[in-house]
Amino acid sequence: MSGLRLGAAALGLVMALLPGAWPPEARAGCPELFLDLSLTGGVETCAGTNCGAGNSYNPGFQGCVLAGGGVPVATPGQDVRYAVLLPPFTLLDVIARPAGWDLALYAASDSIPTAANCVQGVDEFFVGDEETLRDLANATASTDTLFIFVDSYFATPNQGCGSYEIQFRQRPLETAGDDCTAPLALTIAGQSPVTAEGYTCLAVDDFSAGDWSCPLPFPPGHATPGPDRVYAITVAEAGPWSLQVTPTTGWDVALFLAGSCVTSGGTCIAAADWWGAGQSEVMLSLPNPVAGTTYYLIVDSAEAAPSDESCGGFDLVARLGGGTPAERVSWSRLRSLYRTPAR
Repeated sequence: MSGLRLGAAALGLVMALLPGAWPPEARAGCPELFLDLSLTGGVETCAGTNCGAGNSYNPGFQGCVLAGGGVPVATPGQDVRYAVLLPPFTLLDVIARPAGWDLALYAASDSIPTAANCVQGVDEFFVGDEETLRDLANATASTDTLFIFVDSYFATPNQGCGSYEIQFRQRPLETAGDDCTAPLALTIAGQSPVTAEGYTCLAVDDFSAGDWSCPLPFPPGHATPGPDRVYAITVAEAGPWSLQVTPTTGWDVALFLAGSCVTSGGTCIAAADWWGAGQSEVMLSLPNPVAGTTYYLIVDSAEAAPSDESCGGFDLVARLGGGTPAERVSWSRLRSLYRTPAR
């Protein structure tokens, strides 16, 4: 496997930190690569190939559901496994770009993926398209190991293997913006959209739409018991503005917006909880009659912990104007309806 930029000393350190690291003979047919991103500034890009590897893992039979397939998807292609050290309270993004073949990507908390330990999986796109895992979290105070699998929907030689580039990006897990005392601050000015990445799972359930006076789609008493983050968004220019929040880990987002930040008894300017898990929520043409006004956005969920749909990572995009702030096209539903073995 080419492109791994860890020296012998660093590799030895990583293997020493891995509980029960495999002896060399155990890696025949399923090569592991060990990454400690703290040694490379939080980002590592590797070039590799799965051609010549064994078909050691198959989430379709092991219960690891891949987004884009609708049901557990078989991956009979050859596969490569990476072991990544995650420091306490960090998030990991993984992007894999295949060179002309159909790549599947999934993550597990154990070296053998099962329904119980599968963290996230994706096979949304097609031959030559990149696949991305977002906001894989270590929300504990201890260093953890996460296993990333590069695989394929096809069996070799039918687009089941090839070269690829894979990038691992590590960043601190969001802990600010839990309540009104220290909201996360954003300012919208000019024509460029403002973007932010967030994470709600370590937050507390401080806000509920049921305690506020919110317009539809929140009926009276509509609860949002999920953990929540609060943003103070200053709109620098008078006129309409819009925002969109897209979950990155398949949870169910609910939004409400107010002109003041209080735990209960507030009045919503706008609210959005039209869609289910994994879908974007959008607020369009929000009024801003006075330049420099600050609004408070609550990113919440109608699902309660410990449901997987109650919290997770998200992308926030806000901009001046009345149009949709961002376009995110998901092929998940189309792929599940029209996918055939002879793609």
